[in-house]
Parts: sequence; C-alpha cells; structure tokens
Amino acid sequence: MKTQLSGRSPRNARALRAALIAAGAVISMNSVVNAVPRTWDSSNVNDGNWDINANWVGGQPGNGEDVLLYQDDATNRVVHYVNPSGVSLNSLGIDAIGTGLMTLDQAQDALVSTTLRIAITNDGTNVGKGAYNMSGGTLVGFDLGR
Repeated sequence: MKTQLSGRSPRNARALRAALIAAGAVISMNSVVNAVPRTWDSSNVNDGNWDINANWVGGQPGNGEDVLLYQDDATNRVVHYVNPSGVSLNSLGIDAIGTGLMTLDQAQDALVSTTLRIAITNDGTNVGKGAYNMSGGTLVGFDLGR
C-alpha cells in the first residue's frame, strides 16, 4: 500500500517514510528489550550487594530497565542497595510468594525509578511479601504501583 505524503517531493517522501520505519523499528526493539525484567539471582544469593554483577541473572541492571527482586521459597533474602553509578530504573518490584521475605535495604546512594511495587504483581493483586528499609541515601521519582 502506497502512502501519499502531500506537498513533498518523491525523494523527500521516501526519506521521511524510511525514517518513520527506522523509528518504529527502534521503538519495537526497545519494547522487546524491556519486556523481561532484570532479576536478582535468588537461587544463589541470600544476602548481597546490588552492584555485584554475579548477584543478578544477566548482570547488574542498567538505565531504563525493569528490575524484579523476587523469591518463592522459605529463605529470607536481603539485597543491599549500592549504586554509585547513578542508574535510573524504569520499574522496581520487590516480592516473595514463598514463606520467606525479600527485602531491599538502602543505606546510601540515590535509588531512582519511575515505579515501585512491593508485594504487588503487575495486575495489581497482592500476592506476597516484600520489604524496603531505608537508613540513608535518597529515594527519587517513584509512582507507587497499584
């Protein structure tokens, strides 16, 4: 199907069409990249620092990523927030559906994210236990998830 871009020369119309297609591809790729949250390696780490790559499945979270601190067994886990690089997250979820508790402990640095969900799934149902303890640092930019 041809799209008519009125008032434009054929060359400019082709260039604009190519730019729109490229922009759509970038947006589409971004959606795929952000579709799976970065998760804490709860099968191997019970108590550890945020800034250690080995504590994460796939490495430490980066700018704009969705992060999930999650566990589903009887072990209590603590993630100590240490983020000197100043990463800004898209979302952060803290949840546990087993009998154990998943806790994020912040004593330093800025924790920046668009959304924070504690013990709440994406569809808004309360399914587990999660905790956030703050004794230092700053908490910035949160919309509390529903």
